Amino acid sequence: MVEDAKYPVAETFLSIQGEGIHAGRRAFFIRLAGCPVRCPWCDTKDSWNAEGFEKISASGIAERVGNAEMAVITGGEPCSRNLESLVKSLKSKGVAVHLETSGVFPVVSVDWVSLSPKLFRPPIRSALEIADELKCVVSRPEEILEYSEFAKFAKNAKAVWLNPEWSKSGDRRLLSAITDFVMSNGGVFRAGWQMHKNYFAR
Repeated sequence: MVEDAKYPVAETFLSIQGEGIHAGRRAFFIRLAGCPVRCPWCDTKDSWNAEGFEKISASGIAERVGNAEMAVITGGEPCSRNLESLVKSLKSKGVAVHLETSGVFPVVSVDWVSLSPKLFRPPIRSALEIADELKCVVSRPEEILEYSEFAKFAKNAKAVWLNPEWSKSGDRRLLSAITDFVMSNGGVFRAGWQMHKNYFAR
């Protein structure tokens, strides 16, 4: 590990967590630039290419945390780079470290792993096995059963969220399919929603 490594940072900001079990909590977000996954529905496509973004040291990023309850490392795809230095710096501030990842790369040890699997580029099994929750972006009703297969390997997951892809959040057929699946299966499966997009919609 490189001590106090530098990372390309697309943005940092204090906000609320808008998805998953920790939804509604105050969080400091660290959006790292660079993503080889490139989801077609991505709402932060400007973070795909790391070129042009300032590289900031792990300690410099940690200095921005302030009094946040947790620091959320997101992207881009943060696990496309070695995060050990950043996690160590954040932990030194006494803040819980959460990670948002697609799971296509090995996952560093943190306090909470939120894994968003992609059907077109599935996560590696080791990432699924340590995920604390899965957040599945559902574009079509037919995808629900495909996403449910990932849950078989995510034995540590406290919840498997089925979130409608936001451009289809008004699609009654899709929303009904998610609701019907959760009502029929229960257990770890949850009907999800991107709460922050309601709060910050313009």
